Amino acid sequence: LVDKTPVISATKLTPLNVYGCNDVVAPAAVTTVTELETMGVTITDDTTEDSLLTVSSTDSAITGNTTTKYITRTYKITDSCNKFSTVIQNIVLNITTPTTPTISVGSSTTFCEGGSVVLTSSATSGNQWYRNNVAISGATSKTYTANQSGTYTVVVTNNYACSSPASSGVNVAVNSLPIATINN
Repeated sequence: LVDKTPVISATKLTPLNVYGCNDVVAPAAVTTVTELETMGVTITDDTTEDSLLTVSSTDSAITGNTTTKYITRTYKITDSCNKFSTVIQNIVLNITTPTTPTISVGSSTTFCEGGSVVLTSSATSGNQWYRNNVAISGATSKTYTANQSGTYTVVVTNNYACSSPASSGVNVAVNSLPIATINN
């Protein structure tokens, strides 16, 4: 019996798209023939049964830009006589961190007690408003009506639970009402 390299039904696996925040990473590589076969590849060898084939992998250097990164993962399937075949999987890391929102103001940010100012986020959804770096409970709309002194910011969170950096702060100053005195 002459040993041949393991026979693989494909040379490329279906590309894998991974979505996440700035720190998104590729999933761990599979380590068994069974796991590779669940990914759509059939592997056979004339001298080594599947359970004795070894699976190893190497990842290329990450290339790309700030929103999309690319990795080529090469799986190597080796038999008991040290003959091997390879299969490639392309992995795309999609970085979905929202951009930093901005705040626009509807009127003066300095007013007397009883007044307010409407703050509007540049993001249509996923907003969380903060006053003095503390989240304001329930303040998740595109707009927020501020009626207390403080520095207001907004952070946007998307469907992948990725949060933007905080917006620049808007300072709101609420002045006390003047006390009137009447002289007789």
